[in-house]
Amino acid sequence: MKFHCFLLFLLGGALQLCGAAEYLSQKAESEIEADFYQDDIDSRDVDDDYDDYDLEEGEPDYFDDEDASEQPFGRFRRAAVPDTMSRLIRRHEKIRAHGCKLRGGFCVQPGEACDGERAQKFCAKYHGHCCFPAWDLPMPECPGREINITDGGVITDTEGMIMSRGYPNIYDRNSHDTMVINAPENYVIEIELKALDLEYDSFCNHDYLRIVDTATNRGLGWFNEPRICGDVIPPVLRSLTNSVTFEMVSDYNIQKGGFIACFRMVPRE
Repeated sequence: MKFHCFLLFLLGGALQLCGAAEYLSQKAESEIEADFYQDDIDSRDVDDDYDDYDLEEGEPDYFDDEDASEQPFGRFRRAAVPDTMSRLIRRHEKIRAHGCKLRGGFCVQPGEACDGERAQKFCAKYHGHCCFPAWDLPMPECPGREINITDGGVITDTEGMIMSRGYPNIYDRNSHDTMVINAPENYVIEIELKALDLEYDSFCNHDYLRIVDTATNRGLGWFNEPRICGDVIPPVLRSLTNSVTFEMVSDYNIQKGGFIACFRMVPRE
């Protein structure tokens, strides 16, 4: 029993010594910090060499503290923020110019000539326009009148020519135009695409021309696909009933020439 008490006495003494050592260490650190904070440090002191560093040629001195009334880092904000904004503007203009190039155009200054269609949506907002050159697309002749798909509504002409908006120049972006051709009973409609120039992708999810039989909603293109895109012209399309629906859709991105289609009504066989 006495031996156990002796061990506990030694262990308690060791713990007290460790606690005293830690206390002395923390006290010494606090005294050092107190001495540091009591030191009067002022970068505006003429004897202080804080601002005496070498600047590269043309580099602004963001931390010049000659004006005692200036807020901390005030000059830095005034110099750095406009520089950051100018960099963002230049990057934005590069993105806009790239958008012009993706659409087949090129950037021109406001006073420069543009043999085609001029758009202010791209290039530098205030210092340039995007010039879309005239598209080398055919202007075929079809019996009947010329009908723009933007007219919409229902067409009952026995023959004619349907074209996309703006043809042969680029069609508008974010457009959606629909037109229906109705023939008399016991007649069907034959459609022959004379020109086709739309943005291409494998599933025609961007810009496309949709030609379907109105009653069955069945596509008239290859393998009964309703959507047509790219520039490969399909063979002559023939409706199943006496009504056909044209639908032209474009998205925000690439714009091209569009399409021209001749149609005529023929007796059902």
